[in-house]
Amino acid sequence: MLSDFGLQRAASLGIISMLRESDWVREGYQPEYGVFTAEEWLTHWAAHDTTHIRQIESNLEVYKVKNST
Repeated sequence: MLSDFGLQRAASLGIISMLRESDWVREGYQPEYGVFTAEEWLTHWAAHDTTHIRQIESNLEVYKVKNST
């Protein structure tokens, strides 16, 4: 699961690295969030991933405590 997460992010970063300056201000539409630029999407995506990483770390700590005895 974690290795898949890393592979998916590496692939996404490869795509992001190819974006031109003009691409960052292009707008897209997503039904839940409405209109947003590529830059706004990346900001949201980074925060979203950070939340998931914190959840994984928290769950790992709980697992370690429960299995340390």
